Amino acid sequence: MCHQLPLRNCFWIAVPIKATPVKDVQFLDIDHMEGNRDFTYDPKRFNGLIEYINKTRDAYGLKWIIILDPAIEAVKDYSVYESGLQNDVFIKRSPIWKEDMFPEELRNNNVTYGKVWPETHVAFPNFLDDKAKNWWINTIVDYHKKLPFDGLWIDMNEPSNFGTNEDKPFYCENKPKCWSLKCPNSPYDDPPYNPLKDSGSERISKMTLCMESIHSSETINYRHYDVHSIYGWSQSQPTLEYYAYFLSFDILKQNLNETKFQCLTP
Repeated sequence: MCHQLPLRNCFWIAVPIKATPVKDVQFLDIDHMEGNRDFTYDPKRFNGLIEYINKTRDAYGLKWIIILDPAIEAVKDYSVYESGLQNDVFIKRSPIWKEDMFPEELRNNNVTYGKVWPETHVAFPNFLDDKAKNWWINTIVDYHKKLPFDGLWIDMNEPSNFGTNEDKPFYCENKPKCWSLKCPNSPYDDPPYNPLKDSGSERISKMTLCMESIHSSETINYRHYDVHSIYGWSQSQPTLEYYAYFLSFDILKQNLNETKFQCLTP
Protein backbone atom coordinates (compact mmCIF):
# COMPACT_ATOMS: atom_id res chain seq x y z
CA MET A 1 0.00 0.00 0.00
CA CYS A 2 1.06 3.63 -0.41
CA HIS A 3 1.88 5.79 2.57
CA GLN A 4 1.71 9.59 2.30
CA LEU A 5 2.72 9.27 -1.33
CA PRO A 6 2.25 12.38 -3.48
CA LEU A 7 2.74 10.54 -6.78
CA ARG A 8 -0.20 9.38 -8.85
CA ASN A 9 1.65 6.27 -9.97
CA CYS A 10 2.15 5.18 -6.40
CA PHE A 11 1.12 1.56 -6.96
CA TRP A 12 4.48 0.70 -8.55
CA ILE A 13 6.73 2.38 -6.02
CA ALA A 14 4.95 1.45 -2.80
CA VAL A 15 7.18 0.77 0.20
CA PRO A 16 6.07 -1.27 3.23
CA ILE A 17 6.00 0.88 6.36
CA LYS A 18 6.17 -1.50 9.35
CA ALA A 19 8.59 -4.01 7.91
CA THR A 20 12.01 -4.28 6.36
CA PRO A 21 11.66 -3.09 2.74
CA VAL A 22 11.29 -5.91 0.24
CA LYS A 23 13.12 -3.82 -2.35
CA ASP A 24 16.23 -1.72 -2.26
CA VAL A 25 16.19 -0.14 -5.75
CA GLN A 26 13.54 1.74 -7.71
CA PHE A 27 14.00 2.28 -11.45
CA LEU A 28 12.39 5.15 -13.34
CA ASP A 29 11.81 4.44 -17.06
CA ILE A 30 11.14 7.09 -19.70
CA ASP A 31 7.52 7.54 -18.62
CA HIS A 32 8.78 9.67 -15.71
CA MET A 33 10.27 12.18 -18.17
CA GLU A 34 8.62 15.25 -19.60
CA GLY A 35 7.95 14.38 -23.25
CA ASN A 36 10.42 11.46 -23.06
CA ARG A 37 13.31 13.95 -22.95
CA ASP A 38 16.54 13.09 -21.17
CA PHE A 39 17.36 15.09 -18.03
CA THR A 40 13.74 16.00 -17.32
CA TYR A 41 10.90 14.69 -15.18
CA ASP A 42 7.20 15.40 -15.52
CA PRO A 43 6.23 17.76 -12.66
CA LYS A 44 2.51 17.05 -13.10
CA ARG A 45 2.38 13.26 -13.32
CA PHE A 46 5.29 12.94 -10.87
CA ASN A 47 4.51 15.79 -8.53
CA GLY A 48 6.54 15.45 -5.35
CA LEU A 49 9.14 13.12 -6.88
CA ILE A 50 12.17 14.86 -5.35
CA GLU A 51 10.64 14.86 -1.87
CA TYR A 52 9.69 11.21 -2.18
CA ILE A 53 13.15 10.18 -3.35
CA ASN A 54 14.71 11.90 -0.35
CA LYS A 55 12.13 10.49 2.07
CA THR A 56 12.45 6.87 0.96
CA ARG A 57 16.24 7.07 0.83
CA ASP A 58 16.47 8.49 4.34
CA ALA A 59 13.82 6.23 5.87
CA TYR A 60 14.43 2.92 4.10
CA GLY A 61 17.73 3.25 2.23
CA LEU A 62 15.91 2.99 -1.10
CA LYS A 63 18.13 3.78 -4.10
CA TRP A 64 16.72 5.48 -7.20
CA ILE A 65 17.97 4.82 -10.72
CA ILE A 66 16.82 6.85 -13.73
CA ILE A 67 17.06 5.94 -17.39
CA LEU A 68 18.97 7.96 -19.97
CA ASP A 69 18.92 7.33 -23.72
CA PRO A 70 21.63 8.87 -25.93
CA ALA A 71 19.03 10.46 -28.24
CA ILE A 72 18.45 14.16 -27.49
CA GLU A 73 15.27 15.77 -28.85
CA ALA A 74 16.01 18.48 -31.41
CA VAL A 75 13.69 21.28 -30.30
CA LYS A 76 14.19 24.91 -29.39
CA ASP A 77 14.17 25.95 -25.73
CA TYR A 78 15.34 22.50 -24.64
CA SER A 79 18.58 23.43 -22.95
CA VAL A 80 20.20 20.00 -23.32
CA TYR A 81 19.83 20.08 -27.11
CA GLU A 82 20.81 23.72 -27.43
CA SER A 83 23.94 23.25 -25.34
CA GLY A 84 24.79 20.18 -27.42
CA LEU A 85 24.61 22.25 -30.60
CA GLN A 86 26.70 25.01 -29.09
CA ASN A 87 29.37 22.53 -28.00
CA ASP A 88 29.29 20.65 -31.31
CA VAL A 89 28.82 17.25 -29.69
CA PHE A 90 26.48 15.43 -32.08
CA ILE A 91 27.19 12.83 -34.76
CA LYS A 92 27.54 14.60 -38.11
CA ARG A 93 26.38 14.05 -41.68
CA SER A 94 28.33 12.57 -44.51
CA PRO A 95 29.55 15.18 -47.03
CA ILE A 96 28.14 13.02 -49.84
CA TRP A 97 24.54 13.35 -48.63
CA LYS A 98 22.04 15.73 -50.18
CA GLU A 99 20.62 18.57 -48.15
CA ASP A 100 17.00 17.45 -48.55
CA MET A 101 17.70 14.20 -46.71
CA PHE A 102 16.60 15.93 -43.49
CA PRO A 103 13.57 18.05 -42.52
CA GLU A 104 13.79 21.61 -43.78
CA GLU A 105 13.94 23.15 -40.31
CA LEU A 106 17.04 21.09 -39.47
CA ARG A 107 19.06 21.36 -42.66
CA ASN A 108 21.31 24.16 -41.45
CA ASN A 109 22.82 21.95 -38.74
CA ASN A 110 25.55 19.47 -39.57
CA VAL A 111 23.90 16.74 -37.51
CA THR A 112 22.61 13.27 -38.33
CA TYR A 113 19.06 13.30 -37.01
CA GLY A 114 16.84 10.34 -36.25
CA LYS A 115 13.69 9.40 -34.36
CA VAL A 116 13.06 7.44 -31.17
CA TRP A 117 10.86 8.04 -28.10
CA PRO A 118 10.55 11.87 -28.02
CA GLU A 119 7.82 13.44 -30.11
CA THR A 120 10.05 15.01 -32.75
CA HIS A 121 13.51 14.41 -34.21
CA VAL A 122 16.58 13.54 -32.15
CA ALA A 123 20.36 13.98 -32.30
CA PHE A 124 22.97 11.53 -31.04
CA PRO A 125 26.09 12.59 -29.10
CA ASN A 126 29.43 11.49 -30.49
CA PHE A 127 30.93 10.03 -27.31
CA LEU A 128 34.24 9.35 -29.06
CA ASP A 129 34.94 13.10 -28.94
CA ASP A 130 36.34 14.51 -25.70
CA LYS A 131 34.19 17.61 -25.81
CA ALA A 132 31.07 15.42 -26.10
CA LYS A 133 32.22 13.35 -23.13
CA ASN A 134 32.72 16.50 -21.05
CA TRP A 135 29.34 17.84 -22.15
CA TRP A 136 27.64 14.57 -21.13
CA ILE A 137 29.32 14.52 -17.73
CA ASN A 138 28.51 18.19 -17.04
CA THR A 139 24.89 17.66 -18.08
CA ILE A 140 24.58 14.76 -15.64
CA VAL A 141 26.18 16.86 -12.89
CA ASP A 142 23.74 19.73 -13.50
CA TYR A 143 20.72 17.42 -13.54
CA HIS A 144 21.75 15.65 -10.33
CA LYS A 145 21.55 19.02 -8.58
CA LYS A 146 17.87 19.05 -9.55
CA LEU A 147 16.92 15.39 -9.17
CA PRO A 148 18.95 13.45 -6.54
CA PHE A 149 19.16 10.05 -8.27
CA ASP A 150 21.55 7.35 -7.11
CA GLY A 151 22.29 5.56 -10.36
CA LEU A 152 21.94 5.75 -14.12
CA TRP A 153 20.49 3.18 -16.49
CA ILE A 154 21.75 3.91 -20.00
CA ASP A 155 19.68 2.35 -22.75
CA MET A 156 19.03 2.44 -26.51
CA ASN A 157 22.72 2.94 -27.21
CA GLU A 158 23.20 0.49 -30.08
CA PRO A 159 22.33 3.29 -31.08
CA SER A 160 18.67 2.55 -31.78
CA ASN A 161 16.73 4.57 -34.34
CA PHE A 162 13.11 3.98 -35.31
CA GLY A 163 12.00 3.53 -38.91
CA THR A 164 15.36 3.76 -40.66
CA ASN A 165 14.84 3.37 -44.44
CA GLU A 166 11.09 2.86 -43.99
CA ASP A 167 8.50 4.82 -45.95
CA LYS A 168 5.80 4.51 -43.29
CA PRO A 169 7.25 3.76 -39.85
CA PHE A 170 4.88 2.92 -37.01
CA TYR A 171 5.18 6.41 -35.52
CA CYS A 172 3.84 7.97 -38.72
CA GLU A 173 0.38 6.45 -38.33
CA ASN A 174 -2.37 9.07 -38.80
CA LYS A 175 0.21 11.77 -39.51
CA PRO A 176 -0.11 13.43 -42.95
CA LYS A 177 3.47 14.71 -42.77
CA CYS A 178 6.09 12.48 -41.24
CA TRP A 179 9.84 12.10 -41.71
CA SER A 180 12.08 9.07 -41.35
CA LEU A 181 15.82 8.65 -41.77
CA LYS A 182 16.62 7.13 -45.17
CA CYS A 183 20.23 6.20 -45.84
CA PRO A 184 21.54 6.76 -49.38
CA ASN A 185 23.05 3.72 -51.05
CA SER A 186 26.75 3.37 -50.41
CA PRO A 187 29.38 0.62 -50.01
CA TYR A 188 29.09 1.07 -46.25
CA ASP A 189 25.31 1.00 -45.94
CA ASP A 190 25.09 -1.75 -48.56
CA PRO A 191 28.24 -3.88 -48.23
CA PRO A 192 28.72 -7.06 -50.29
CA TYR A 193 28.07 -9.17 -47.19
CA ASN A 194 25.09 -8.27 -45.02
CA PRO A 195 25.18 -10.16 -41.70
CA LEU A 196 21.59 -9.11 -40.98
CA LYS A 197 20.04 -10.48 -44.17
CA ASP A 198 19.04 -13.84 -42.67
CA SER A 199 17.06 -11.98 -40.00
CA GLY A 200 15.03 -10.15 -42.64
CA SER A 201 16.99 -6.89 -42.93
CA GLU A 202 18.05 -5.92 -46.43
CA ARG A 203 20.33 -3.15 -45.13
CA ILE A 204 22.66 -3.02 -42.14
CA SER A 205 21.36 0.40 -41.09
CA LYS A 206 17.97 -1.06 -40.14
CA MET A 207 16.86 0.36 -36.76
CA THR A 208 20.07 2.37 -36.37
CA LEU A 209 21.98 5.27 -37.96
CA CYS A 210 23.29 5.48 -41.50
CA MET A 211 26.73 3.91 -41.77
CA GLU A 212 28.11 7.00 -43.55
CA SER A 213 27.36 9.22 -40.52
CA ILE A 214 30.50 10.92 -39.22
CA HIS A 215 32.00 10.73 -35.72
CA SER A 216 34.47 13.60 -35.75
CA SER A 217 37.03 14.86 -33.27
CA GLU A 218 39.95 17.26 -33.39
CA THR A 219 42.29 14.59 -34.70
CA ILE A 220 40.33 12.07 -36.78
CA ASN A 221 36.95 11.25 -38.31
CA TYR A 222 35.26 7.86 -38.31
CA ARG A 223 32.31 6.56 -40.28
CA HIS A 224 29.58 5.11 -38.12
CA TYR A 225 30.26 1.86 -39.97
CA ASP A 226 33.65 1.66 -38.24
CA VAL A 227 32.53 2.44 -34.70
CA HIS A 228 28.93 1.22 -34.48
CA SER A 229 29.83 -1.72 -32.26
CA ILE A 230 31.51 0.46 -29.62
CA TYR A 231 28.91 3.22 -29.43
CA GLY A 232 27.36 1.76 -26.26
CA TRP A 233 30.79 1.43 -24.67
CA SER A 234 31.65 5.00 -25.64
CA GLN A 235 28.59 6.25 -23.72
CA SER A 236 29.40 4.03 -20.73
CA GLN A 237 32.87 5.51 -20.29
CA PRO A 238 31.93 9.15 -19.50
CA THR A 239 28.91 7.96 -17.49
CA LEU A 240 31.25 5.91 -15.32
CA GLU A 241 33.64 8.86 -15.04
CA TYR A 242 30.80 10.94 -13.62
CA TYR A 243 30.42 8.48 -10.77
CA ALA A 244 34.13 8.13 -10.19
CA TYR A 245 35.07 11.79 -10.06
CA PHE A 246 31.95 13.66 -9.01
CA LEU A 247 30.64 11.18 -6.45
CA SER A 248 34.14 10.25 -5.20
CA PHE A 249 33.85 6.52 -5.83
CA ASP A 250 37.52 5.72 -5.25
CA ILE A 251 37.30 2.13 -6.50
CA LEU A 252 35.95 3.39 -9.83
CA LYS A 253 38.75 5.94 -10.09
CA GLN A 254 41.28 3.18 -9.61
CA ASN A 255 39.66 0.95 -12.22
CA LEU A 256 39.41 3.80 -14.73
CA ASN A 257 43.07 4.71 -14.30
CA GLU A 258 44.13 1.09 -14.73
CA THR A 259 42.02 0.36 -17.82
CA LYS A 260 42.22 3.56 -19.87
CA PHE A 261 43.70 2.92 -23.28
CA GLN A 262 43.49 4.20 -26.82
CA CYS A 263 41.18 1.73 -28.52
CA LEU A 264 41.07 3.59 -31.82
CA THR A 265 44.09 4.58 -33.81
CA PRO A 266 44.30 6.52 -37.07
